[in-house]
Amino acid sequence: MSLIKLLTGYTLLGLFWVGVAHGQTTSTNDTLISWKSGSISSKEIEADVLKLPPEERVDTLKNPRVLLQVIDNLHVYRELASRAKLEKKITPEVELAAAIAAERHIGLLYLSSVLQKFRETLGDLTPAAKEHYELNKAKFDKPERLNAAHILISTKNRSQEEAKTLAESLRNQLDKGSDFAALARIHSEDTGTKDAGGTLGIFPRGAMVKPFEDAAFKLQKKGEISPVTLSQFGYHIILLNFRESAGTSTFEEAKAEIIDELANKAVAQHRDSLVSNIRNDASLKINEKRFEEYTGARPTRKQP
Repeated sequence: MSLIKLLTGYTLLGLFWVGVAHGQTTSTNDTLISWKSGSISSKEIEADVLKLPPEERVDTLKNPRVLLQVIDNLHVYRELASRAKLEKKITPEVELAAAIAAERHIGLLYLSSVLQKFRETLGDLTPAAKEHYELNKAKFDKPERLNAAHILISTKNRSQEEAKTLAESLRNQLDKGSDFAALARIHSEDTGTKDAGGTLGIFPRGAMVKPFEDAAFKLQKKGEISPVTLSQFGYHIILLNFRESAGTSTFEEAKAEIIDELANKAVAQHRDSLVSNIRNDASLKINEKRFEEYTGARPTRKQP
C-alpha cells in the first residue's frame, strides 16, 4: 500500500494528461467542483480514492477536511494538465510517459485487489494465532507502565534557583487544592504537553530521562504528586494518573494483533510470490546491445 501512495502524484498527473488529451469532460449532474476551464465529478473522486486501502476509502469520502484535500489535489492536477494542452506541451513523449504512469497505477490497483481477495480467503486464523501465542509467550510480556502528567519549569531562560522557586510555588498551590491540568496549561514550558494539561500518556521504564523516571515510578497512588524534581530540562512536578503492573497479555488481549500480523505476513508472501513469478518469466529477454548503449555495461539481473 505504501508503494501505491508513493506513486499517487505521478499516476494522477499521468491519468489527467491522458484525460485532457482526449477531451475528457464530466457530467453536469455529477459535477462536484467546477472552475472556468474544467470540472471534476463525484465518480472521479471515487475513482481516485481507489488508491487507498479499502477500509480507508469510505472514511476519506466522509471526512470533510480530507475530501477537500482530495478535491484540491485533483483540481490542481487537472488545471496543470489543461494548461499543458493549451500550451501544446503534450508531446508524444509526454503522452507516452502519461500512458506508462496510468499503466503503473492500474497495475498497483490490480495488485491491491488481488491481495485483498487473498486476505479474504485466509479464513479463521484463531487456531494459528493461538499456536503463535503459545510459542512466543515471552513476546507478550508487558513491562510496568505509568500514565502521568507533568509541569515543566525550564532552566533555559532563567537561573536554576529562579526555576526552583517558581516550581516550589506551583507545588504549594497544588497542595492547597489547585487543579493540576489548569496550572500546567498556564505555567508548563513543555510545549508538547501543556495544552493537554501536561499529559504524557503511558510510558515504561527507560522512556524518560533518569531523574524524571525515578521520581515518577516512586509514585504509587492515583492522584499522587511528586516533589519538585530536577532534570537536564528543568524542574518537573509529576502527577500519577494510574500505573499498570508488569505482566503478560492474555491470548484474548493479544488475539487481534496476532491475527493481523499473521494475515499481513501471508499477504506479503503471496505478493512476493506473484511478483517473483512475473520477474522470472522464462520468456523475458533484454536487448543487451540497447542496454549497453545506455549504460556502457552488460545487463545483470539478480533474483528479487
